[in-house]
Amino acid sequence: MSNTGKIKSKGRFTKVPESYLSFSPISNLFYMFAVVLLSSATMLYIGGAQPASASSPTWSAPTKIIPTVGSGYLASVSCPTTTFCAAVDDSGYALTYNGSTWSTPLSVDGNNILYSVSCPTTIFCMAVDDSGNSLTYGGSIQGGPTATGITPAVGPKLGGTSVTISGSGFTGATAVDFGSKPATSFTVDSDTSITAVSPPGTGTVSVTVTTANGTSNGVNYTYTTIGYTSVSPYRICDTRASNGTSIKTNQCDTKGTTPIGTKSGIQVQVAGYNSPYLGSGETPVPAGAIAVVLNVTAIGGTSPSYLSVCPGGEASSTCLASSNLNFVAGQSITNFVTAGLNSSGDIEVYNFSGSVNVAVDVVGWYG
Repeated sequence: MSNTGKIKSKGRFTKVPESYLSFSPISNLFYMFAVVLLSSATMLYIGGAQPASASSPTWSAPTKIIPTVGSGYLASVSCPTTTFCAAVDDSGYALTYNGSTWSTPLSVDGNNILYSVSCPTTIFCMAVDDSGNSLTYGGSIQGGPTATGITPAVGPKLGGTSVTISGSGFTGATAVDFGSKPATSFTVDSDTSITAVSPPGTGTVSVTVTTANGTSNGVNYTYTTIGYTSVSPYRICDTRASNGTSIKTNQCDTKGTTPIGTKSGIQVQVAGYNSPYLGSGETPVPAGAIAVVLNVTAIGGTSPSYLSVCPGGEASSTCLASSNLNFVAGQSITNFVTAGLNSSGDIEVYNFSGSVNVAVDVVGWYG
């Protein structure tokens, strides 16, 4: 292969005053992934594997990937796969490619000229410079982040849904974006997991993670119009002691706060709670639900009182400012209640006076 030439549509070369310094073969279907140019410090690379029936590959337009580093040229590139490349330049900088974006160049060899790099695998590369030195890559030059999934993948257009993004290379993430909008908040749980809260939006958007090494590929998240979903009624809370038959062991008879006392409350998980009262094949209210319709029952109160239901974590003084169910001493009475959910999918049930047992059944949800 000549060290000068211009790539034509059929893969032929003609001499022009421009130098192609390096190319990296991967396979006969992807045999010339990247070429580095001497004067413009740009990269040419194939956007995808060559079809078996095609007579020539398709090249993308040149893309400048190190606009300010060095004197202006990339010396060498090596691509063991279509989703990993390493390149070096004339000023001791190296960078990697993850299949969609290039990392920020990192200084790895002072001001020496790195003449060549070779990567037989995605976890090992060797480079040589103009001063007789060699250096190896074994993870210090990180490729950009990669996203592989998001759970849940749907949520209300008002936002506020907590999602988990899975993938790799998330350490040090500086941004999580839902399309053009940043996440309301996010936490890097590990290099392979991020928890984020969706902003308001519409339609299907691409969720990406950005680090110092670039921006990940996108995973789809769909905003849904708020609507009501009815379910076969099932119990999520009963503060009475379990009898193993009609009263099953559940989240409310094990909290040590039953029955509910004066101006006291009990926090009840709604979204995602796998209740023992769910029938075969039935699923709980999903994460991302913003409100729930309940059948709330007061059982055997010791004095006239009322119950108030509100999003989980709301203070008793705020929640008890209004009543959802009034009762007298010794009465068992039921009422339908529509209550908002907090970001964890919980509600709070407060009692105003005396003590009372409570049962809560789900009949539908909004989201």
